[in-house]
Amino acid sequence: MTLRTIASIVVSYNTAPDRLRQLIERLGTTTSVIVVDNSTQASVATQIEQIVQAAGAQYLGCNGNVGVGAAQNRGIALAKTHGASAVLLMDDDSMPDKGMVCALAAVAASPGSSSPCVVCATPLAVDVVRTDPAPDGAPFPVRDMMSSGSLIPMAVLDTVGPFDEGLFVDLIDFDWGWRAQARGVPIVKVPRARLRHRLGDRKRLPFGLSLNVPSPVRHYYQARNLILVWPRHHVPAKWKWSRTLLTPTKFAMVLVFSDRRSERILHFIRGVVDGFHGASTAVEAARTA
Repeated sequence: MTLRTIASIVVSYNTAPDRLRQLIERLGTTTSVIVVDNSTQASVATQIEQIVQAAGAQYLGCNGNVGVGAAQNRGIALAKTHGASAVLLMDDDSMPDKGMVCALAAVAASPGSSSPCVVCATPLAVDVVRTDPAPDGAPFPVRDMMSSGSLIPMAVLDTVGPFDEGLFVDLIDFDWGWRAQARGVPIVKVPRARLRHRLGDRKRLPFGLSLNVPSPVRHYYQARNLILVWPRHHVPAKWKWSRTLLTPTKFAMVLVFSDRRSERILHFIRGVVDGFHGASTAVEAARTA
């Protein structure tokens, strides 16, 4: 694996122009870049296409929001036709530190004795506002995978298969990572590979605590997808029970400390109902977006 045979797959969604330019510029120094655009506004999609082409990257429009999993699968398929040896998945709200791709590639291309097969290498995600020095430490296996910043060899994708498009947005990376491990592919975190990433809007709580508050529609996917993945044998039992307790508890906290409560409750209830009815396609999920 060489850096220039790695294709970075950026999923954009009504992304701020300056942010996208910076991300493409950072990734383009070491990899080829494909931007798969889920933007829902025609004017924004046109602007993103112009930015991508001006930066020398490749643009793949989805003509609307087809979901994260579908966008990733489309980008991976395109990268494969170009002969890419691996893909680096990237959300548009993430930013890799310099050296992240090199650190990941070194691990994915040279697994140690504890990892007898090719691995999926994932970075250390840190809050975008922090400026901690790069940590030391050897790569180590993890159970749960975050897709943004993860480097996946094509051989692994051929073994594990595509991302679950029906989940639309939540738990897509966790589900794929658990499937990978069930097939003997380790998920390895690389401490020296750092990714700046933000999850939701952080709200300060009493006693120095904080809570990540998602948009109201995300409660739909969090509730629905938890129910959908529960029967799957590759999903860890410990995660199932802990998430079953955590999801309603966190939802209650969000209701107490945030706004738009009626809207959030409606999405959560619809997610539970659709989950038990097996609504798992992107089309059915998209009606709530």
